[in-house]
Amino acid sequence: MCLMFHAPMSITLFSFLLNPPLKKGGFLADLQGELQCYVTEELNVQKLETCSDPIKFATLRAEPNFALLGKRLGKEIGEVAKAVRKMSQEDLLCFQRSGSVVLHGHTLSSDDISIKHEFRIPDGYAKSDIDAASGEEGAMVILELTVDQKLLDSGAARELINRMQKLRKSVGLQASDNIFIFFEAKAGAEAHSNEALIRMLKTDETYLKAALGCELRHASMMPTHAVKLASDASTLSNGASLMVTLTLPCVFLNERALLLACENSKDLSAAVSAVMISQDFTAMRADTQKHNGTITINVDGRTVTLHEGEEFMFP
Repeated sequence: MCLMFHAPMSITLFSFLLNPPLKKGGFLADLQGELQCYVTEELNVQKLETCSDPIKFATLRAEPNFALLGKRLGKEIGEVAKAVRKMSQEDLLCFQRSGSVVLHGHTLSSDDISIKHEFRIPDGYAKSDIDAASGEEGAMVILELTVDQKLLDSGAARELINRMQKLRKSVGLQASDNIFIFFEAKAGAEAHSNEALIRMLKTDETYLKAALGCELRHASMMPTHAVKLASDASTLSNGASLMVTLTLPCVFLNERALLLACENSKDLSAAVSAVMISQDFTAMRADTQKHNGTITINVDGRTVTLHEGEEFMFP
């Protein structure tokens, strides 16, 4: 049985594969099922693959249990031991399935013969691309060391998340505190850096949103009234260079639609904007939901009703 994982490890990215013995079907099923998410998260891997072929990544080798067989077979131990060591891969697979084999008239069980799994580099891999270590009961852990662009970008995404967590901590934010995150390419960044940034944000969009707790928005979308908390400029391992800014949550206003709602009165529109900006974000959003997506603003005896998705929005 084989398990393969794809994961970032610092800047280097690797794949991880486990090759358990033939009779570990329950273990394989668990790893494919309810344990899969747990294993991938704990090992910091992206993908887990399984393989039930015990010789895809290993060569089987049989060793006789001399301590046990010597007492039972006496002088015949030499010939039987030679026969054990000459068992073919197919013979060994049959032995693992049945649990016994007859050699030179003697029935041998799994107590009499131990099966060793020796890692074999599979077709299509160079020696530098893959490595392995044996575990208990024939289990084998295999690392695929091949690095591709997708894995590099995923590693860079994890770096970005780590930097954002440190930036949050630097301004005293708790994990439960809501914020907005805006980004832009660093000034003077070369074309390949911008390409790396766009590629990473597109490839790992879902992962970044889940880990950061909010969407990454381009700095061009940042409202002028947004309260900035902290900024950080960085160059990630995939070459992406960016400036990231954390802000308090804020309402987004559609100034043109707001002006129309205020009957083209610029003074009234400015006053309504000031009221909207000054209100508590969480309370205003709750009030909007309570009133079916609308909010009413009173300014100098004039009442203006605004609609979510038209004059304003909560990102």
